[in-house]
Amino acid sequence: NQPLPEGGWLSEVTDVTLERRAELEASRRAALHDAVMAALPIGVLVFGPDRRVAMVNPAYNRIVADSPVAPGETMRELLLRRARQGQYGPGDPTEQVEEIIASLDQPKTYLRHRPGGTITLHRSVPLPDGGQVVVVSDETQLHLAQEEARRRNDILTAMIENTRHGIALFDKDGFTVAANTLAEEFCGLPK
Repeated sequence: NQPLPEGGWLSEVTDVTLERRAELEASRRAALHDAVMAALPIGVLVFGPDRRVAMVNPAYNRIVADSPVAPGETMRELLLRRARQGQYGPGDPTEQVEEIIASLDQPKTYLRHRPGGTITLHRSVPLPDGGQVVVVSDETQLHLAQEEARRRNDILTAMIENTRHGIALFDKDGFTVAANTLAEEFCGLPK
């Protein structure tokens, strides 16, 4: 309201319905985004174009509990801390960090054997704005199961190879699936 020189008031009314709806929709989407990030079982870490942590979900810090991150921390600080902890293997921590930063322009996937004994799978992807997103999952149980399967396979292979009988396995179409050395020799099966 503004007073007029000859008396009276000037009142202006602006319809802000569309702006208010947009604000409510943005708030709804932000709340949904936060709920999804909190519920994910995989870790998500996002660096902004300034290479500072812009976002990290609870799963990320749970999976990498030996080296958690916080919003605002720089990528260089984080990488250097982890290099000094020995997470990137032997070598000069500063050189390791520079090598990692130099390779950020390409997507990468790698396994990391963490100091606490866990094995994590990391996927790193550059964002269009110059930032970076890192997704991490705990692969320890899968890795242990694969190791156990390899160990059992080695035992069975040794047993089958050291028997005095030729042993062959064929599929339903009659093709050889597996055979030990004696079966290959006795029956002329392809190696």
